[in-house]
Amino acid sequence: MGEILKVDNLTKRFDGLLANDRISLTVSEGEVVGLIGPNGAGKTTLFNCIAGYHSVNQGNVFFKGKNITNLAPERVCREGIARTFQLVKVFNEMTVLENVMTGAFLRTRNRRRAEDKALEVLEFIGLYDKRTLWAETLTLPDKKMVEVARALASEPTLLLLDEALAGLSGAEVNQAVELISKVAKKGMALLVVEHVMEVVMPISDKVVVLDHGAKVAEDKPEAVTNDPRVIEAYLGMKYAAKHRTN
Repeated sequence: MGEILKVDNLTKRFDGLLANDRISLTVSEGEVVGLIGPNGAGKTTLFNCIAGYHSVNQGNVFFKGKNITNLAPERVCREGIARTFQLVKVFNEMTVLENVMTGAFLRTRNRRRAEDKALEVLEFIGLYDKRTLWAETLTLPDKKMVEVARALASEPTLLLLDEALAGLSGAEVNQAVELISKVAKKGMALLVVEHVMEVVMPISDKVVVLDHGAKVAEDKPEAVTNDPRVIEAYLGMKYAAKHRTN
């Protein structure tokens, strides 16, 4: 698998706050990378820097070998990086189908083609039967899936998922994990911010751990789980002990 995303010594400051401190990481084609860490560790800030929502103070972001540092979000998306948001952002005044079509319009100006692409994606993720519903009437889990569908409709090579499983029930989490696995099997790379460790560890090929804005680990899930720095910063002894016994 070739390298598709390279973050090189990325630093982001907000006035006196150092949110990301010289972070470097890579994502390869078709790879699922989990991004974990305590609240305030800088995970969403890093997403926003990669996706063009925040300007970078130092360092660079490379995608498919091209320097995309500080490109506008729409240009980053056109390059092939799509994302969801920690706080759900759907167009309430539109139907489910229309929401997803907004992603498809990135690649075509033809309404019929955009609609066909949106319907294809909705079928793929299991929301086809809800295509005519107004987005504002949906449950939180369905709104999250609409966000994922809208991102997929833009035909990305890399998908950034920011806490897509937060607030979901056990059954809904299982459905979302199945979807992530289906997306990965299509050859798409994923960078996933998630707090549900029992979920993110099994689906990740690699895990990156942030703490206080800095990267403290980047390795396979089993190695990260046994890293003393990660246990102290985030996982805790209880999780580590449970993982080892399993």
